Amino acid sequence: MRVLIGMLAALAVAVPSSAQTLRATASRYRRVYVANKDCRGHTFRPEKITLACADDNLYATEVHFLKGTSEVYGSPRADASATIHENDCKPDCASGKFIVDKGALILEGIVRCKDGRLYYSRAEYAFPEGQNVVGIEPSERCSVAERPL
Repeated sequence: MRVLIGMLAALAVAVPSSAQTLRATASRYRRVYVANKDCRGHTFRPEKITLACADDNLYATEVHFLKGTSEVYGSPRADASATIHENDCKPDCASGKFIVDKGALILEGIVRCKDGRLYYSRAEYAFPEGQNVVGIEPSERCSVAERPL
């Protein structure tokens, strides 16, 4: 919780690093994907991430991965700012309204799936209305995933 609150505060002052530093940092890390398109496809450095595959009642848009930190995309933990969209499901999800606000997103738990690709398997999000941790590994490809790398 403290980490996410700290990230929210840091998002306002995040300063991008030089292109040369970004290239050097990116080359240190492996190509890691995020399950997307109803958790059946995959995307590298996505700008939108589906966080609830079954009903699309939770997703992040305008995902911007932080640069110049040790938690860059492709590392074991990738920090990002994002707009979080969460259905309040009141009185039920079909009738609910989406709460939309800026927040923080952390991707972690890299696993190798049956298709041979590396994927982030967990997402932690926080925004003024709440926070949670959700599994985001691609269900049909990672049913026999290796232990987290």
